[in-house]
Amino acid sequence: VRDYIRQALYHPKFGYFSSRPDVVGSMREPLDFSGISGGRFAYRKHIAELYKQNDMSWFTPVELFQPWYGFAVAEYILQTMNPQFPLKIYEIGGGTGTCASNVLGYIRERQGDVYNTMHYTSVDVSEGLANKQRHRLCEEEEHGDKFSVECRNARDKSGWGEQDESPCYVVMLEVLDNMPHDLLFRESSKSPWMETYVQYDSSESRFVEHHRPVEDSLVSRCLEILGKERDGDSVDVVRKLTKSVKSIFSRVLPSPEKWWIPTGCMELLESLHYARPNMVMVVSDFSFLPEVKIPGRGAPLVSSKKDGVTTDYSSYLDAKGEADIFFPTDFDQLLILDNECAISQSEGKIVPNKFGVYRGSAIMSSSNFMSRFAYVNQVKTKSGFNPLLDEYSNTKVYLSAPVLKG
Repeated sequence: VRDYIRQALYHPKFGYFSSRPDVVGSMREPLDFSGISGGRFAYRKHIAELYKQNDMSWFTPVELFQPWYGFAVAEYILQTMNPQFPLKIYEIGGGTGTCASNVLGYIRERQGDVYNTMHYTSVDVSEGLANKQRHRLCEEEEHGDKFSVECRNARDKSGWGEQDESPCYVVMLEVLDNMPHDLLFRESSKSPWMETYVQYDSSESRFVEHHRPVEDSLVSRCLEILGKERDGDSVDVVRKLTKSVKSIFSRVLPSPEKWWIPTGCMELLESLHYARPNMVMVVSDFSFLPEVKIPGRGAPLVSSKKDGVTTDYSSYLDAKGEADIFFPTDFDQLLILDNECAISQSEGKIVPNKFGVYRGSAIMSSSNFMSRFAYVNQVKTKSGFNPLLDEYSNTKVYLSAPVLKG
């Protein structure tokens, strides 16, 4: 299934992102929030008009709230970086280059000494978007040798070259939601999980799903790690009780289950932890998606937008490069995968601190992160409504760093 999703999104000619780089919205200039007269309703009406005017599928938060969103990321980095080393930043899926532009501009203005020795690398699978970033950052904004873009798949470990153990930051803003997933299926909670694969049925002229015992190595590794979290014993009384009730009902009335597992995310984390083992990760994404029509735990929203009108699909098989396929991020699972991948890729080089922790991690709401690191007063409408804090309540930020020894 992940191969089908990858082709639908990233095929060089027919993929949703690769074939239409303009699908990622770009603001001509930052929004004047103080010019919006009302509150939430007025703000959303204004954004809806922007979608119609620009004929864009969506604007990311870093785009809508520029430069303040990117400034917050830069401020977090400046507050937590090790000044003994030149600053290195990698951004996965840099879109139109807005985050890079804001971060580099902020650091150049606030801490010129850090800027003079730093480097910002964008890794993007879309050639069209990579070219946009290169033109914007190197030619228009003259960041020159401070910025470079590599057009490649960040999940491919070989693309990262030699292992680099120096400190660095890896920024991923709304990237995990488009990572290919795999789909598991079982007849009941007592049945073993089966992996789903997709084949083209020429007699029906469409793609169809089939199931088989788990044999894919990436699916197997992901299931082994996350299966413990899903099916393992919990010390939480409520979770134990809930599991017990579900077990009783499954015996009385067995029902099939579907589970979308983040194999693409795991593949990326394995590559990152091998190539840049001392990275600090800054991840922002959607923890919940509304009105998902596709069944299964962690199911994606498949959607397209034209002239401001959204069309949702009831099957990911209908996307075929015409629609976005994006998933909610289970941040508890992300934390587990992050730590497990750090351990598995360390080749014994990483040891836990005295508390048995390998990575220091924090999950927080986006509004909490912005309250701590952003200039929040710059993003208010006339009525005092602050969309940077009050919109996107279904997004979270994940921060992860190597632990200090001892």
